[in-house]
Amino acid sequence: MAKITPSFIREVFDASSEIVSQSVLEGSFDTLANEVTTRHRKDNPIAVCVMNGGLFITSEIVKRLRFPLQVDYIHASRYRNEYTGSQTLNWVKTPNIDPRGRTVILFDDILDGGLTLAEVKRYYEDRGAAKVLTAVMLDKDAPREKGGLIQADYAGLKVENKFLFGFGLDYHGYLRNVPAIHAVDEKHMI
Repeated sequence: MAKITPSFIREVFDASSEIVSQSVLEGSFDTLANEVTTRHRKDNPIAVCVMNGGLFITSEIVKRLRFPLQVDYIHASRYRNEYTGSQTLNWVKTPNIDPRGRTVILFDDILDGGLTLAEVKRYYEDRGAAKVLTAVMLDKDAPREKGGLIQADYAGLKVENKFLFGFGLDYHGYLRNVPAIHAVDEKHMI
């Protein structure tokens, strides 16, 4: 395996291909925010960021919402800076706000295998949320894993089944800060 250094990360970025531009992403955020507003402006929802990848979409959508809501976060991951996940969900941080009787909207970067979002959704359902909905920036055209979430309630864009980085998605813990979505070149699939 190649050593992950800043120079290697620059090489990965330079060899990648942009598949969704920043302007297309921003347009999809406007659309998602309008859908959420139309359906939930009277619900007193809790917007929950699924860290780390959900940080970017949560910020983009929540700042477009013009109604009362609370914001919380949860940190649960199967990936741990790798590009293949394990079957075990690693719970790093549970939420602060009690969801009983509330609408909860989970914001995450991508729906691929669906296991992480399914587990987080179940976590809120088990704690008495009235409704638990999911919103993702990207819906990857990939097979869902057994027990995984099949479809998000809100999805910004459909993307091909490639390893992606940018706008919250990472490559070995790097490149989340890229303002567009890029596909990793095959030679860097380590």
